[in-house]
Amino acid sequence: MTTPTSIHLKDRSTLFDFVLTQRPDHVEITIQFFTSFYTTHEIPGTIALLETLLPRIFRHKCFNSGKLAFKEEAANTELGHLFEHILLEFLCIYKYKEGHLDFNLKGLTEWNWLQDPRGIFYISLNTKREDIFVLQQALLKTQNLMEVILMANTKSPMLPSKKIHKS
Repeated sequence: MTTPTSIHLKDRSTLFDFVLTQRPDHVEITIQFFTSFYTTHEIPGTIALLETLLPRIFRHKCFNSGKLAFKEEAANTELGHLFEHILLEFLCIYKYKEGHLDFNLKGLTEWNWLQDPRGIFYISLNTKREDIFVLQQALLKTQNLMEVILMANTKSPMLPSKKIHKS
């Protein structure tokens, strides 16, 4: 049985919204971006921002079709995929701060824009129910950093936001 877990962030973003479902051995996130662009190609400063604010993210192993290192992939990747990697990095930081030295976090981002509106992504992470506190902290940091990155593209307007619901 799945238990939807509500994580209340102090301020919800106007640039994206997400729904989180905590399962016993992983978490599922459905995220929708309210931007007129859905890849980092439209945000040329993405790599520089990450190098400054979260440089360890480039140590991630990223399994992508081009077999690119994450730094190269991040220059032209989908926003949901970038969200996944940022969240994984913040989860690593918080788990390490709690004294966990041996862990292996994995994520997967999928989308189907033939079925769903553009901008909706499905992210799965192998975090367990007992990680909910570090997940909440990591989500706050991820939201803040994603907003900084998305706001770096000031030429692209936001689309009207519609609250997403996971059935």
